[in-house]
Amino acid sequence: MDMKEIVTSIPESVPVLMLHGTEDELIPVEDAHAFKKARESIDLTVVEGARHAFRGKKQLKLLLNTVSKW
Repeated sequence: MDMKEIVTSIPESVPVLMLHGTEDELIPVEDAHAFKKARESIDLTVVEGARHAFRGKKQLKLLLNTVSKW
């Protein structure tokens, strides 16, 4: 996937929050870093040990807290 093309299709005026787990079994965490590199204004949080659906109470709590604060 061309991350730069995808990211540049989103207007700069649109804020982007991205949370990605290090243990995501569907999308590699490197993709999240590529998005961040393509658009520095992306607010990226990498969650250690989280899988694709943020299963588990600890990961879900972090997900909800991060989104609520953002």
